[in-house]
Amino acid sequence: MSRSSTIAGQQTRGPFIIIARSFVLVYATVALLLTSGVFSPNERRYLIGFLVLFPLIFMVILYLLEKRHVDEAGQ
Repeated sequence: MSRSSTIAGQQTRGPFIIIARSFVLVYATVALLLTSGVFSPNERRYLIGFLVLFPLIFMVILYLLEKRHVDEAGQ
């Protein structure tokens, strides 16, 4: 019985891990582009704004998804 609950726990976390890894790749790519020195100061401003706002938006999305998942599991 404990094995099936472990497998079920891994499957519910799977989509979150895939989404998180894709966001980390996007964030790392933008950070790498920012350090390349190819962009003008105005373009860098947009990249810096993205680097600041992206984690905040990502955390809000994860919070809402997790809250919905916990609410559905509790009912």
